[in-house]
Amino acid sequence: MDDAKRAYREAENKTKETMRRSDGDESLSDKVANVGDDVRAGLGNAGDEVREELDRRKFRQEHGEDPPHRKFPPHPASIDNGVGIERHGSSPSMKLVSRFRSSYHFAAAS
Repeated sequence: MDDAKRAYREAENKTKETMRRSDGDESLSDKVANVGDDVRAGLGNAGDEVREELDRRKFRQEHGEDPPHRKFPPHPASIDNGVGIERHGSSPSMKLVSRFRSSYHFAAAS
């Protein structure tokens, strides 16, 4: 598909250049227009190539042929290095359970 687009762009530019030369005089504005057309076609072709490469990479990653490159930390975090969540005593749910148990045992012992 991209080859067809590239060929179309080239044919379009050649047609425009021919039409600009048809009056027998190639002026500065004609030359500037030709350069503009060439730049536009070049950017269109470059965009098609980038899009095609991105599609190839996405396909390879989805099918496991080219795993993504990731950076991992140089040193994995320790399991218990003192950084993180600090607990002070038992959790609130454990306090409720212990209160329930203590009141139940107290009532049963009476």
